[in-house]
Amino acid sequence: MFRKIERFFEDMSLWRQAAREGLRVPMRAEVTAWRDLPISEQIERNREHVERLVVPWDSLVSQPLNRPGKHPLIFLHIPKAAGSTFDNVIPKNYDINGVIHINTPQFYMNPGALLKEGSFPRAAMGHFKFNQYVYQMVKDPFIHVTILREPVARLISFYNFLLAAPRHGRHKRAATMSFEDFVESKTNHECHNGQALRITGHLNRRYLQRPLPTDEVLQLAQEALLKRFTFFGLTERYPEFMLTCHRLMGWHNLYYAKKKVTRDTPKRISRKDLSDAAINRARELNEVDVRLYEWATGLVEERCREIGITPELAQEFERRNKEYQELTHRPYFSSPKRTKKKRKKEPDAMARKRSRAERVEARRKRREISAAAKAAAAATAQHAAPSPPAEEQ
Repeated sequence: MFRKIERFFEDMSLWRQAAREGLRVPMRAEVTAWRDLPISEQIERNREHVERLVVPWDSLVSQPLNRPGKHPLIFLHIPKAAGSTFDNVIPKNYDINGVIHINTPQFYMNPGALLKEGSFPRAAMGHFKFNQYVYQMVKDPFIHVTILREPVARLISFYNFLLAAPRHGRHKRAATMSFEDFVESKTNHECHNGQALRITGHLNRRYLQRPLPTDEVLQLAQEALLKRFTFFGLTERYPEFMLTCHRLMGWHNLYYAKKKVTRDTPKRISRKDLSDAAINRARELNEVDVRLYEWATGLVEERCREIGITPELAQEFERRNKEYQELTHRPYFSSPKRTKKKRKKEPDAMARKRSRAERVEARRKRREISAAAKAAAAATAQHAAPSPPAEEQ
């Protein structure tokens, strides 16, 4: 109850601040009304809105930005596609006060958080879906980017992530599954063309019940990348993606360290641990993502040639980035870990009693040795003391 009251006053304060600056802040009721709309209508409204405001590829190539910040940036973060690494590079190129990371649950909890500075932030990033209300909050031309990943590698990474995340809602279920069962599961919509469905707005459980034809979803995804995204990158071609940000958006802080989100666990698997049948089945269940990734790879190569990013230039950047990682992640750059010495625990009560008796006996022996030493020292001092002089007659 108190949390609801607190959120209400947070929304009201943002509303008053925006009203003074001539802006319009969405209240939670407005966002709730959006969520009640059919998904098809949400997608159609966002399609019209984004195509009208997004800065297209051709326009940015003909007039690249000299500095970041002229247009707001929205990064649609596809899970397990190296987006966390990109999340760390974005604040290095924008004013930190104008950068916000907000995922869908936090956005629906407090939609006014996107306007904390009184206007849409310079850069917004998170696990968005194209059918969500966040796009309706943008009122000016903006740059829209995302990163795709090879589908099987992404599924393996997602499976390992759930195994190592006990607080995640799907951890318990994934921990009881093999990778093959995990991919076959109908309850996890990320495992069935999750990349294509996220960028088109169809990523939901209803879609799995009534899926669209494969060719239609592929066409929608290709159209989305061409018309509703300024450009995109590939996890396997990260240097080219960072150089594209430099050429087109005026970024200068490009070097990065790979952000490892998934912890190592005994159950962690790699591609070599899977059989050919398991890999082929994963590709079959993600046919749209596989075909989309192959098409996107060709488009990225074509665009790199267009803006002058050669394989040699990408290799040189990768070499320098490795030097940067070595310089910034050496042991003497990090403070030593302070670990408390753990007291050894006795295995049972009898051992504790035995240890206590041993300590008492050791103290008794020390007292005896100390007393004997004092007595010996006193005797030695008395024997060595000079005799008093004789009285003169």
